[in-house]
Amino acid sequence: MIKTKINDVELFDVGMKYLSEKLKYTGYEIIQYQSPPLVPQFVVRKNNCDYFLYVKVKRHPFNIKRIFSDFELNGYSYSCKKRKIGFLIAGLVIENAVNSELALYKEDKLLIDFSGIINMGIKYE
Repeated sequence: MIKTKINDVELFDVGMKYLSEKLKYTGYEIIQYQSPPLVPQFVVRKNNCDYFLYVKVKRHPFNIKRIFSDFELNGYSYSCKKRKIGFLIAGLVIENAVNSELALYKEDKLLIDFSGIINMGIKYE
């Protein structure tokens, strides 16, 4: 059987399907979405408040706890404060369930390590 490798755009799509379900499950409504090759961005709404949601999807062996750099979090945090919109982040690390050292293939079962949808504490002022 010939397997088909998952490229980065397809990997991101897998993550977005997973995240979209999590957003709906936790009561968020997707208002706006920008997909690759542009920087992926979401604007979501919950309880009449709008939030900018920054998402990163990486391949294993990336560490979920280090998926976001302080530089990018500080930049997005500043931008959200300036625009008076809430700031959320969500990270996903995807791996092959059989052997994380191997490439990811469409035919494989994938495991997703999900950071959750984390509120970065920015309030409307």
